[in-house]
Amino acid sequence: MLSAQGFRRFASLQKTCTYFHTRNYTRSLCVSVDAVRGRVEAEENVRLFPELYEETACKRILLSIDPDINGALSTFTWNENQDVSSLSPYNMIRTADIQVFDMPTEIWQMRSREKRRPSPEALVSFMKQHLNISDVQSNVVARAAVEFTTPTHLSGKFAWYDSGFASGMLYGIFHAMGIPYERVPVSSWKKDFMLTKLGKPGSMALARELFAQQSDEYLRRKKDHGRAESLLIGAWALGLRPGCSSDDWEWPDIESMIDDT
Repeated sequence: MLSAQGFRRFASLQKTCTYFHTRNYTRSLCVSVDAVRGRVEAEENVRLFPELYEETACKRILLSIDPDINGALSTFTWNENQDVSSLSPYNMIRTADIQVFDMPTEIWQMRSREKRRPSPEALVSFMKQHLNISDVQSNVVARAAVEFTTPTHLSGKFAWYDSGFASGMLYGIFHAMGIPYERVPVSSWKKDFMLTKLGKPGSMALARELFAQQSDEYLRRKKDHGRAESLLIGAWALGLRPGCSSDDWEWPDIESMIDDT
């Protein structure tokens, strides 16, 4: 069943149907009604936070995070005056105010070794700056998507510690601030975006194409792959997928673009 927002999206797609006549037949340039309905239902079923699409007079914020020490935090913000209930995931991205921040880190001493890890103090300061804690439950709809990855058995004990520390710290901060969050397995979003075998260059290429307006500011360097992946996690959480209706944007051939990154 389609939601109320889905029916509006369905209706807007139907209006794009155009027909033209030749001497012998009429050809439709629009997909069938059933296909359009299926595409809209597919969009709705994969949205991690459907409430971000609901009609409300609240400000909406989506945080998408790559918790690695070389990762980043991206914020997607829609103000209370924006009606996003009938938008596709792609147009949700286009209408959002997007900012990207490198993961703040600190140095900690492990016996004779110095190692970097995400900084709890800096992350709390970041959350307070971008989210008024007193407003989270009232006039702000804030949600978070955090990448979840499991180190391999060859990664070593420090990799397991770093992964658990970063994830547990973020979950604790979200619980304390009353922000609902979801863990996003790295294998899930990369498989859906066809990036499984393309590595960091693939993520950079797709992010530069999808976030063209932000690429000059945030994705200029090869080492900005953490920023690229945090942006893509946000797009995945909003329900963007290859094959879903994306209006005037077509999914790119990522492999052919990698050499240009």
